[in-house]
Amino acid sequence: MRTGHAEALAPMVEAVLREADRVPASIDRIAVTIGPGTFTGLRVALALTRGMALALRCEIVGIGTLEAMAEAVRQEGEGGGLIIVAIDARRDELYFQIFSRDGVPCAPPALLSIEAAAAEVTRWSKEAEGPLRVAGSGFPLLAARKEAWTSRLCDTGRNEPDAVCVARLGAAKAPGAEAPKPLYLRKPDAKLPAKSMAMGAARIRRGLPADAMLVAALQNASFEEQWNAAAVAQFLDGPGTALILAENGMGECEGYALLRQTGAEAEIISLAVAPDSRRRGIGRILMEGVLAALREAGANALFLEVSVVNEAALTLYQGLGFVPVGRRAAYYRDRFGAHDALVLKRDLVQNET
Repeated sequence: MRTGHAEALAPMVEAVLREADRVPASIDRIAVTIGPGTFTGLRVALALTRGMALALRCEIVGIGTLEAMAEAVRQEGEGGGLIIVAIDARRDELYFQIFSRDGVPCAPPALLSIEAAAAEVTRWSKEAEGPLRVAGSGFPLLAARKEAWTSRLCDTGRNEPDAVCVARLGAAKAPGAEAPKPLYLRKPDAKLPAKSMAMGAARIRRGLPADAMLVAALQNASFEEQWNAAAVAQFLDGPGTALILAENGMGECEGYALLRQTGAEAEIISLAVAPDSRRRGIGRILMEGVLAALREAGANALFLEVSVVNEAALTLYQGLGFVPVGRRAAYYRDRFGAHDALVLKRDLVQNET
């Protein structure tokens, strides 16, 4: 449907329940796709299902669109081989994810250029046996490539998620998950006015490995050193690591902090605020969330490094009570040259007198 989602969806749910001879109170769990997909469609579906879950006091779980499409291919079980889900996102980009033959994600979902998606296929297909089964409207874009693996591509003909597969995946999810939120791999073209993005609109939450793609995108938009989602996810699998995210009122990531704690001491590995969200107090809100999380984790001191030419960050950290304890020569490099790094420390435990 191009329009009318909100008006049509609730009557459709009612009709399906009536056809199945069930009443709403018999629902134990609701599964809903969270994207990637159209902004309007995702918001309508999530608003309705979260409202139903609240009214019926039942569980609700989110299923990725690409995950559901891969599950449909896996269920068919014909030909084995990697499963590639590629949806044409326009602008010469693909909503893209690769799965093993058993449906296990090889990497988080991503919005990639066609060239970057082709590079991922090249990387994963080198050691894969059998055909490369493709679901999604992006098949022709991959099939038009000249790489050696093109002859192995197999179009499964699946361009949309199957409700049965969404239900199957939803039933298998562990209970107690956080209420689903839309997975936006591309920011909306329409922006909220700056006033509605004020400090009070930001909230802090703990990040998960599934947020690795968001972190990598912000890192790459903020620093010369480029990361990928796999590296972020691998870091988060390490001991003593944590991810703190700042989100705006739309549920979009405004900033992140990657932390590592060893004993009573912690350090910030990386921290960034989205370029179009700066000068709104997001950095301070994010740092206050970091400090609160580390105190809760029993840390006594927090260390970080900051470039001597990053005046905004230095002002923020000094205002939060950080003091310099060291200096590293030519630690940072950018297109303007090399810059020293100041090592800053903040005590997290107040001394009682």
